[in-house]
Amino acid sequence: MSSWKHIPLLKFLIPFIIGILVATNNSVPNQQVIIVFASLLLILAFIHFSLKQKLSFMLIKIGSFLTLCLVFLLGILLTNFYIDKNYSNHISNHLSSKWYKVRVINQPQIKEKVISCKVRILNSDKKDSEIQGKVQIHFIKDTQSLNIQYGDYLIIKNNLREITGPKNQYQFNFKQYYNNQNIYYQTFLYKKQWLQLNQNKVNYFVNLGYSWQLKLRLIFNKYFKDEAVRGVAQAVIFGYKDDLDKQWLKAFSKTGTIHVLAVSGLHVGIIYILMSFLLGVSSSKGTYLALKSMIILIVLFLYALLTGFSPSVSRATIMFGTVIIGKSLNRQSSIYNSLSLACFILLFINPLNIYNVGFQFSFLAVLGIVYFKDDIRNLFPEASYFFDKIFVLISVSVAAQITTFPLGIYYFNQYPNLFMFSNLIVIPCISLVLYFGVGFIFLVHISSFLGKIIADTITIYIQFIANAVHVIQNIPYAFFEGIYITPTQLWVLYIFIIIVSLTIKHKWKTGLLLSTLCVSIFLTNDLIYRKKINKPEVISFDVKKELLIGFKKDNQITFLISKNLATNDKKLEYLVNPYIVSNRMGNNYSIFPAYLLDVKLNLKNIKLLGNGVVWFDEKAYKIDADNHEIIEL
Repeated sequence: MSSWKHIPLLKFLIPFIIGILVATNNSVPNQQVIIVFASLLLILAFIHFSLKQKLSFMLIKIGSFLTLCLVFLLGILLTNFYIDKNYSNHISNHLSSKWYKVRVINQPQIKEKVISCKVRILNSDKKDSEIQGKVQIHFIKDTQSLNIQYGDYLIIKNNLREITGPKNQYQFNFKQYYNNQNIYYQTFLYKKQWLQLNQNKVNYFVNLGYSWQLKLRLIFNKYFKDEAVRGVAQAVIFGYKDDLDKQWLKAFSKTGTIHVLAVSGLHVGIIYILMSFLLGVSSSKGTYLALKSMIILIVLFLYALLTGFSPSVSRATIMFGTVIIGKSLNRQSSIYNSLSLACFILLFINPLNIYNVGFQFSFLAVLGIVYFKDDIRNLFPEASYFFDKIFVLISVSVAAQITTFPLGIYYFNQYPNLFMFSNLIVIPCISLVLYFGVGFIFLVHISSFLGKIIADTITIYIQFIANAVHVIQNIPYAFFEGIYITPTQLWVLYIFIIIVSLTIKHKWKTGLLLSTLCVSIFLTNDLIYRKKINKPEVISFDVKKELLIGFKKDNQITFLISKNLATNDKKLEYLVNPYIVSNRMGNNYSIFPAYLLDVKLNLKNIKLLGNGVVWFDEKAYKIDADNHEIIEL
């Protein structure tokens, strides 16, 4: 990596991110931050203007440090200003209202039983107060709720409920997920609990993007009859993912190719390459280069608009835009500066983007590709044009995996072992799908015959991709699942990757010692965690109107469940899987219906004593299946 002086934006980005993290995890009063900020600013001004003589080396270092401190404080201030809950007129302070007037601020998501969308509170029946804050609303799916669109004004009944954390250990934290989007309340509304008014003030560009998406969905419904194929085509070409087939989605996930279904830097890069080729950018100079660069920038902006300005596309568009502008001005822009600038802009607009999983993956993937790709490519021998492209694809896939695999394990508890092989097949085909998709969007309006030919071609490619990933996922040991690492282990893994890469690239003498230390810390943390989870325990799950009790001992667990849960595999899996994965139990568990307690079965960890009584770890427990209770006797 270049020295700090060549990548100043990265140098300032780090304290800015730290400031955001501090503000979101601690209550830091704005007043105190502003006082410190102003004081540091005055000191810097004094150093710069008052000292007429040449600044000493020490003063320059002090000034640089104070500047970094200012950026850190700026991160705190921006985050505090962005978080709605910090304001006195937030919805949390106005919960006594009977109704609220709201505006829909995103395109509603159509699900199996509900229509979900985010709204911004405008005011209430208490007209003397202006209220702010975002709320997640789930409408019961019917003909009325299907008509809700971005920008609609609604009157909703005050059924707001604070979003709570998980009721059971290790389950997904919806409270944290929504809080990181500035949302603290949600509500479920039936037909007579809300009223649709009209569509009024909307963001012109966002509304235009949603409008284009809707028109394209209608066109795709006409030309792509296979629902699964249409779902992939829409996701790849313009970022609409609501129609993705769940089985196909699982196959892409297990083969390490799920990233192709989320519009990202890969897609923006393909568009950039296509436009550069069509416009002949490589052979252009001066005014012509500037004009062609402007056209590419406009096309990238329109594509970002079409995809709803997702963080990954926005990041990639800003980064490519920086590179394009730099080339048109005959300046070589550092890719690290471009990436840092994209990150700065997106976090400046919304500091809570730092907690967006897609945001984290996209930046780390690009960082990995930029830093590792060439070194990995150099490991392969010189080859023909065809094999050179294959080696480049391998290099890109491996480089991206190096920086993202710890995050993938941490969030999704799985690792695709055949990611390199599957990406070699999928990425070239997806590139063709995107190329043909762009052509389809333009040509379908000119000729329905051409549109049908291109749609059929896209269908063939997508079916080939789908067949390939389904075959790959069924290969033995194609993926590992049920992997769990602690937050400490996640950070240690990334520190280890940094140390090893610096050691290899720059022959860092202390690298071997530090990497060994990282391994020791990782294993020590693992032993501590294993000791913690290997203790016998009785765990009663909080399940409304249902019984779910686990008896864990010797890395084995027996679940006693109520009759209704015994017939609902999906709900049962949702409840017990997080516990099984986090306790690293693999398949070492058994399910036993509580209403059969008196039936004599040979269970490994517990003994049935009859009359709903079980013996576990030298204690007796009474299971009341009717009242969903467990009582230690």
